[in-house]
Amino acid sequence: GRRFRVLSLKDAALDPRTRPLVSRAGGVLMAISALVLLIACGNVANLLLARATGRNREIAIRLAMGAGRYRLVRQLLVESTLLSLAGGACGLLVARWARDLLWGMRPPALRHAAFALDLDMRVLLFTLGISLLTGIVFGLVPALRATNTDLAVDLKERGSASSGIRRVWSLRSVLVIAQVALSLVALIGAGLFLRSLQNAAFIDVGFDAAHLGVIVYNVTDQGYSEARGRDFHERVLERAAAVHGVAAVALSKDAPFHVSAIRSVVLEGEEGRAGHPTLASVVSPGYFSAMRIPLLRGRDFTNLDGKPAPRVVIVNEAAAAVLWPAQDPIGKRLSFAGEGVPVEVVGVARNANYLDIAEPPRPLVYLSLMQYYFPTAVLCVRAAGDPGTTTAAVKGEVQAMDPKLVLQAETLAVTMRERLWVQRLAAGLLAAFGGLALLLSTLGIYGVISYSVRQRTREIGIRVALGASAADVRALILREGIRLVAIGVIIGAVLSLSAAGWVGGLLFLRNARDLVTFTLVPSVLVLVGTFACWAPALRAARVSPSTALRDE
Repeated sequence: GRRFRVLSLKDAALDPRTRPLVSRAGGVLMAISALVLLIACGNVANLLLARATGRNREIAIRLAMGAGRYRLVRQLLVESTLLSLAGGACGLLVARWARDLLWGMRPPALRHAAFALDLDMRVLLFTLGISLLTGIVFGLVPALRATNTDLAVDLKERGSASSGIRRVWSLRSVLVIAQVALSLVALIGAGLFLRSLQNAAFIDVGFDAAHLGVIVYNVTDQGYSEARGRDFHERVLERAAAVHGVAAVALSKDAPFHVSAIRSVVLEGEEGRAGHPTLASVVSPGYFSAMRIPLLRGRDFTNLDGKPAPRVVIVNEAAAAVLWPAQDPIGKRLSFAGEGVPVEVVGVARNANYLDIAEPPRPLVYLSLMQYYFPTAVLCVRAAGDPGTTTAAVKGEVQAMDPKLVLQAETLAVTMRERLWVQRLAAGLLAAFGGLALLLSTLGIYGVISYSVRQRTREIGIRVALGASAADVRALILREGIRLVAIGVIIGAVLSLSAAGWVGGLLFLRNARDLVTFTLVPSVLVLVGTFACWAPALRAARVSPSTALRDE
């Protein structure tokens, strides 16, 4: 009745249960990287548009003297491509440092993983391809617009600036709106992951994680027999309980979040049928008290539940609901496939998390360590004070019992931190990318509004000469900038709402469309966008009519 799954060594480098989580997190980071790239490209495209507009007269003269449009487009594309290649080369230099930083953030479980983050030939070719593609794509439109000129108009010095801005203003506005929208998506992603980590600290995992530490050892390494191993387990419990600061101790076969064994449970009267696959763990008497896992019905294991006594188990709520729906499981009998020995249920424990934080309820059966021997043991220590100090003291006592025994100790706070490494990595990188996206968008908004002010100096001078006040001019410029920001925020919010469900599996949130995040982040972006428009608006308000109209 067992099922098997064959994996390649490459695929087995990550636990198959956590691989989808890591893959989805990688997909999120790749998507945010693409967003930042698009925002940067939008800024470059705006700069190229402005530069091309400023060269309208030069390009018109070249065309009038016989230069072909294809030749001019090729020249402008070469310039933009060289700019992109230079940026890609600088990016590779930063990537060498970032690669080491990122790889240093991996959890202990991947310290000896059979893969690494290398800047190999595939990465170099990818970078080269992206650089060439962005240079061509985001340089082509400005090049085509710059060479699609009206010679009769653009050869007039004043007309060139005016008509040029009219032609490209709509495209520049679209680029700014796209930057704001993509920045909002990146910032909302960062906000959701930060809110998720904030919520993770308050998740009820079913036991007292804040005061627990664990010490793992395996007596088989020292050649202990079963009798000697059982005696060692008992002495460990006695010595550990006597350490100052220890509130309770117990032994288990599995550390918290590492329950791996699955047993096929066969109910009484269902012999010959397929069993019910159920998680199983082996614990000592006092385990539920030490872990602060409440027993809802029945009793705990005792020292009387030894080998000669009838075998007993304790089931959790989920197992009771699956195996005996709407019935009292106390006194029910079952057996495990491959053993056939009848086992009686003597207690029902509250559900806890056995594989991960915030997992759905999973059926689990607890067996007594007095009846099932395992040389690998996890000593669970509940401290009255600081669990780190208490666990270290207990580790010293256990080590003194057998100096050659290999011990691994850590607190549950550290364990939970490691279980959240994907979310922490995603939150950190998304926050960095979101901040970079916000900076690029701010620069883009400021650049477009500043360019607009420069091109409209004559118009602003005429408005002031006709009686417009400084406040009127500031309001005019601010309205244009804030309109672009508002449109970008609306589009970005729609995109974020659509994408929120995709990352929902990575978040510890009841609703991936978190109201706080979707309210706070757009407000911050609108505020920053307004500040980006403020400096050009102030400069526009200081335009002197005599200076603006002097050349008339």
